[in-house]
Amino acid sequence: MKRSGLSAAWLLAASILMGAAPDLPPGLPQRYRQWLEEDAAYLLGPKEKEVFLSLATDRQRELFIEAFWKQRDPSPDTEKNEFREEHYRRISYANAHFGRGGIRPGWKTERGRIYIILGPPQQDITYDRQAEVVPVQVWFYQGLSRYGLPDAFSCVFFKPDPASDFELYSPVGDGPAKLLRTGGIDPADYQTAYSRLKKAEPEVARVSLSLISDEEENAQRPSLASQTLLDNIAQAAFRTVKADYAVRFLKYKDIVEVEYSAHSIDNRATLAVIPDPSGISFVHYAIEPSRLSVEAVEGRLETTLETNGRVTDERGRTVFQFERKTPISLSREQAESLRSRPISLQGLFPLAEGVYDLALILKNTVSKEFTTVEERLVVPARTRALAATPLLLAYGSQSDPVQNEMRAFKLNGLQLYISPLVEFRAGERLFAALGLLGSNEERARARSVRFDILDKDEQALATQAVRLPEKGGSETIPADFELKGLPSGEYRVRASVLDASGRTILAESARFGLTPVSYVPRPLVFTDPMPDAGSAVLDYLLGGQYFNLEDFGRAESFSREAHRREPSSPRFALGYARVLLAQGRLQETRDVLEPFITGGGAEATALEFMAEACRGLGEYPRAARVYDDYLKRFGVKLSVLNGLGECYLRTGDTDKALAVWEKSLELNPDQDEIKKAVAEIKK
Repeated sequence: MKRSGLSAAWLLAASILMGAAPDLPPGLPQRYRQWLEEDAAYLLGPKEKEVFLSLATDRQRELFIEAFWKQRDPSPDTEKNEFREEHYRRISYANAHFGRGGIRPGWKTERGRIYIILGPPQQDITYDRQAEVVPVQVWFYQGLSRYGLPDAFSCVFFKPDPASDFELYSPVGDGPAKLLRTGGIDPADYQTAYSRLKKAEPEVARVSLSLISDEEENAQRPSLASQTLLDNIAQAAFRTVKADYAVRFLKYKDIVEVEYSAHSIDNRATLAVIPDPSGISFVHYAIEPSRLSVEAVEGRLETTLETNGRVTDERGRTVFQFERKTPISLSREQAESLRSRPISLQGLFPLAEGVYDLALILKNTVSKEFTTVEERLVVPARTRALAATPLLLAYGSQSDPVQNEMRAFKLNGLQLYISPLVEFRAGERLFAALGLLGSNEERARARSVRFDILDKDEQALATQAVRLPEKGGSETIPADFELKGLPSGEYRVRASVLDASGRTILAESARFGLTPVSYVPRPLVFTDPMPDAGSAVLDYLLGGQYFNLEDFGRAESFSREAHRREPSSPRFALGYARVLLAQGRLQETRDVLEPFITGGGAEATALEFMAEACRGLGEYPRAARVYDDYLKRFGVKLSVLNGLGECYLRTGDTDKALAVWEKSLELNPDQDEIKKAVAEIKK
């Protein structure tokens, strides 16, 4: 089939029509080859195909296929997938009605491809009774603008000779001359060919220069917009589906549970690193999943959202991990409101200074859907110098004097209501807040903060000035604007910190949009709080983070403080003992753990740490008893077996040492040092 002027998109589509197989893994089973080359050939986008071809197991391929159809399901909360059913119906129809008697099955013909992608036309007319015109079919479509196509257009098919199948007509690639049986016309002489075609079959002539309804009457030569239309049809099947789900599937298929991995959904999210007046920085986050599925339980609609967070440093080390479960219980009225408004899960956690990568996974336990957020985080070092927090913009604020807990986007008792959709409508109020950090002396340099709303030309359209106490006592500075008289568009709020002379010494800004619509959905918020900045929990968490960063000085400082605040807590004692043990401070390790070993209720880690400390101090009989207690209560562990073997050897009981180490080698034969010790005993 010779064509000119076809784009790369259409040539790629044509290669599928002609049966050109893509590069497939040599061992790909036939059922997946068929799915790739036939079932989903016209639906699969480039990124989706790339991900599918990178999968290594049949289980992964099955889950991907499930995710593929799930993304296209118009009603994902039901068992029926209307899109998939309609797609296979179209394939069956194409095989039954197109390509009969030809060498290609119906789904591979050009009519079959258009039918499968766009569905049945609103009108289908065949012109095959004129001796001067080749057989032509004109399919008329309307109302497919969701695919990025014109509201009304035609697809034209023609049969160049009796032995061929119908081909898709391109005004640019073919031209009116291709629709005439008689030769002798230069293909580039559009007007002559068009005139002859119009005399013979006016309706065919009408679509020969343009396929787009608005252009048909006035076209003078083949329409380039018609070629763009054909290119867009070639991509229409996957342009309405974001390929992000495929990327998430590939990245998290080995992390999230099997039942979740095929059900990836989108989200909106915002994160901010905000230092607290105590100097500790917190990561605040808000995640709005694209949908929320619930189940009915005793008259209410419920689910549980699980948040898994992982923070890694630039060396790939895991610095902090957490898992939180947030039960969601809604009245039927609240659940009904979620049709027009999102749900927002918000939380915060402390983080040591440094540069990190954060991965958040949010899972819905009812629907088995998950969504992810990935962000680069920069946590500033503590400083006494004057500094500012990020400027936060909110759709609401409220004074919250509760001191025993921290909440996401709560600054110094001021709770801000934040949404990742930083968009407002005319007449709403916009709330802004800026935090000032540093010593009282440094903050005393700041005498006022000026808030400006700036347009795209950096012109100030509204201004508020806030005076600050001379002693530097203010840590959070709020402002609010009534958004009246501003046209819809993009704006920026700038907060300028001024000294006594009115000179700007700090500035922060944030963008927002003003929309002409009458309703901006505000989320239903669920928050995971944390204890306040003076709690032992925060000291413990930061101690663990610095330990993972191998900063043992600060790890010890925070862990010791957590233990001092709550000396009866086994959790905090273990955190402190871990740091001491890593530094070889064995006597202190033993002293910290001693109160938690007696009575038979010690945790596994406490027993292991205690045994290691005693062994390092040369207290082998005591260490052997603690190791033995561990094995009886918690089962076999290689490091415990090997430590126990050394204790037996040091106390002269070589038979027990040999038995323990031989057991260790049964579990893991690749232990050269243990092999050598066993050989020495046997000599």
